[in-house]
Amino acid sequence: MILDNSTIHFKKQGHGAALIVLHGIFGSGDNWQTLANNFQDQYTVYLIDQRNHGKSFHSDDFDLDVLADDIYKFIIAESLSKVHVLAHSMGGKVALKLLSLCPQLLDKIIIVDIAPKAYPAGHEDIFRAMMEMPLSEIKSRTEADQHMLKYITDPMVRQFILKNLSRTESGGFEWKLNLKSIFANYEKILLSIYPEIKEQHEVLFILGENSNYIKAIDKTAILEKYPKAKFETIPHAGHWVHADNFEAFVSVVKKYLQN
Repeated sequence: MILDNSTIHFKKQGHGAALIVLHGIFGSGDNWQTLANNFQDQYTVYLIDQRNHGKSFHSDDFDLDVLADDIYKFIIAESLSKVHVLAHSMGGKVALKLLSLCPQLLDKIIIVDIAPKAYPAGHEDIFRAMMEMPLSEIKSRTEADQHMLKYITDPMVRQFILKNLSRTESGGFEWKLNLKSIFANYEKILLSIYPEIKEQHEVLFILGENSNYIKAIDKTAILEKYPKAKFETIPHAGHWVHADNFEAFVSVVKKYLQN
């Protein structure tokens, strides 16, 4: 899809009410393909690559406002209404910005393991591993994985990041995402937002039991700002809630959407 002469890449599948899925930083719509397959019988699922991620356009402008505006323009271009939004991490902040921008176009909002608060920087090892990757020298993904092992010990995180590695026409490798812009604007993604929502809208926050992204004090702050907020905790799950306990996650999401 072309928005303001820039291409937003997305996958659309299924039939029924619109469900837009927004990934987190370093992610892409492809990360949610298994979920889309699970929901396609009841929902038209839109897996969107946000700007500077996946196959979408690259831009020096990168903050929560422009990301939300991209999704708003996408909704208008697709002539959607009563849209459900399922959004993880950075995508969750984008979804709250979107809710303040166009509440009349949205229905159920599900925020996965993120609060609207400010967060300390915490991706330094990932940035370093990606920036120091010898793209012109590596011959395989195995070599790339070995390079990342020096900075990232968790194999799941390495696998997640390496999904951004793609082959060039000459047979080499490159990062699909706009690493330069994401790094330059990283602090803007970490900011506290708590956007004003003119019409009080129910929002479900899903937490990972083993994650510290949403603490008890954060729940209190969220409820003060959004009295209709609800919370669900997924057992045996960390920040990547949907990957750590997929069945429980899907069950909670489906129950909420169907109520």
